Amino acid sequence: MATPARLDTVLVAGGGGGLRAGVAAAVGGTARVVAVEPRTIPTLHTAVAEGGPVDVPVSGTAADSLGARRIGEIGYAVAARPGVRSVLVDDEEIVFARRDLWRRWRIAVEPSAPPRGRS
Repeated sequence: MATPARLDTVLVAGGGGGLRAGVAAAVGGTARVVAVEPRTIPTLHTAVAEGGPVDVPVSGTAADSLGARRIGEIGYAVAARPGVRSVLVDDEEIVFARRDLWRRWRIAVEPSAPPRGRS
């Protein structure tokens, strides 16, 4: 994957770590990778705080496809590199982003897809 020179940050939906690890490997340290995770299922966030993969409680979330109980070993190894971090978002923010993408651009997305802030 060629990384444009202007790319400095990539937001990627959190979960078990596979997609995030692939994106981090693809950008090869040329851009920051930010995993956006539901606050109710902080898989990467908790693993980083604990120093490795651990089980987290899985509860309801607006992005149920991100409901991984534990980050994978490879996903964690890549995510633990410098330049990769996690941001936790509330369900309300996930729902807002999904609705905002539809309202502004008529883009229908799966709830785990719109990790963006309010503008």
